[in-house]
Amino acid sequence: MPIRVILVTPERILCEQTASYVQLPAHDGYMGFLPGHAPLISLAGDGVLTCRTENNSDTLFSVMGGYFEIHQNVLTILADRSERADEINIDRAIKARDRALNRLNEDTPGKWDLDRAKASLLRALSRIQTVNRYRSSGS
Repeated sequence: MPIRVILVTPERILCEQTASYVQLPAHDGYMGFLPGHAPLISLAGDGVLTCRTENNSDTLFSVMGGYFEIHQNVLTILADRSERADEINIDRAIKARDRALNRLNEDTPGKWDLDRAKASLLRALSRIQTVNRYRSSGS
């Protein structure tokens, strides 16, 4: 029996599909899920969500924060932000990464909110990583 995956953001339902395997970023590293996984609730992290279908094709999403629960082969992800790999504007993500890095490397730390710059950098890196994985998978 496959896992039913539901990915929701405050704006929309991004995904409702079945998967034979799911890998998602948790707050302390990536976690993998197969059918029959023990019930669990945890914090989501920033990174790439991979949903592998039974025919071995992957659907990729950038996920940034939130919560997830798996129970009785239903994985519900309530993400703060998420985008499908094919929706991400890679040029915009690269510019956001560069802008965040510049702010973090400036000599005047009081000029920018460092926490906001770090969060912006993590979001940009998550988007870039998702697109790079999407492109390398031939999707």
